[in-house]
Amino acid sequence: ALLEVLDPNQNTSFVDNYLDIPVDFSKALFVCTANDLSTIPQPLLDRMEVIRISGYDYKEKLEISKNYLDKKARKATGLEKGRATTPKSLEITDEALVSLIRWYCREAGVRNLEKYIEKIYRKVAMRLATMTPEEVATTDFAIRESDLEQYVGKRIFLSDRLYDETPPGVVMGLAWTSMGGATLYIECQTLKPHPLDATVAEFMTEGEKAEEDKEASEEEKRVLSTTPESPVTLAATPSSGASPKPVGHLTMTGQLGDVMKESIQIAYINARHWMQRLSYSQALYDSLLHSFNAVKAASLVTPSKSAMFDILETSDLHMHLPEGATPKDGPSAGCAITTALLSTALNRPIKQGLAMTGEISLNGKVLPVGGIKEKVMAARRAGINEIILPEENCRDVNELPEYVKENLVIHYAKKYEDVLKYTELCPEVFSS
Repeated sequence: ALLEVLDPNQNTSFVDNYLDIPVDFSKALFVCTANDLSTIPQPLLDRMEVIRISGYDYKEKLEISKNYLDKKARKATGLEKGRATTPKSLEITDEALVSLIRWYCREAGVRNLEKYIEKIYRKVAMRLATMTPEEVATTDFAIRESDLEQYVGKRIFLSDRLYDETPPGVVMGLAWTSMGGATLYIECQTLKPHPLDATVAEFMTEGEKAEEDKEASEEEKRVLSTTPESPVTLAATPSSGASPKPVGHLTMTGQLGDVMKESIQIAYINARHWMQRLSYSQALYDSLLHSFNAVKAASLVTPSKSAMFDILETSDLHMHLPEGATPKDGPSAGCAITTALLSTALNRPIKQGLAMTGEISLNGKVLPVGGIKEKVMAARRAGINEIILPEENCRDVNELPEYVKENLVIHYAKKYEDVLKYTELCPEVFSS
């Protein structure tokens, strides 16, 4: 019936089953609201004109709560300003409201924020009912940030930063959810120790170290015997009888949707492509070796060039997106996933305090994404001061209020090479 009412070709003579008379709805305007379009049936969605409205940011919520919600809650609980029974010190401070918005009410609207403010005033009213006039006169009723747990319970949302400093293989992405923007960490790890990981020597016994030295000596002799003319050997040349090169596999976890799984596969291909391109950089190879030799134990073998740059092709990898109980889908994490794979392969962390969003194509083009306002707000909430966005999203950033962009460095990327440059994963490649 709703399809018939909304269809302009049918609603001129809509017949309701209860009234059983035709009604002309062609001049009527129907306004529907929804938080998630995916739950609306497609035939019904086709008959609607969709207008996307971004949620309130924290500053807008703060002004709404001070100028409207606070007055409404006071009136509902009988605690209006100026009444004889209302303590003059009663107020919810700005710091408490900001904390309430950040740690309790992250939805796009203010419905939950209104409920929490009313809950605070109801508890204050109950407290007043049990106190004598003398006690009321000597008590400070100001609601500060430290008092929120007493009135509304423990925080619903915890810290936005899973890592104070991101290690190799970890990148912070930015996501859009029905609650607004959120940070999205991508973790990647090799199942076997990384060839450039010098810390494995701490777990080796003396016998294992001796065996490692023996294998290193045999490997060095074999390399020198296969290429006698070469004064410096970077990698062994496999003989016809050598075992075939192992093939790596990528495992994905974190309750991922089909679109995100495809995005991970595309990012995996891009990362492997970039590792082969980076293998031609002698400056990068020398820098990786220098970093490894500076901290390695004497018993560890210096990895060959192929062992370094073929790691995505030969090693088993596991990629996980934390908060596994939360479903995740969409293509906008493509750049972050590619960066996490390269960070794992190079055993280097990306630039600290950096987050990113953007879809990546098979050829490395960075495509625009939605929800820029919410994602930028999520980055600010997490204490991030530098973000990477697709170049085509520049127009969305220009529409943001100035206080949202204040003290925030925004880089725009047209292709993945730009992203790689801003992450500072391999500055040796871009130094020239």
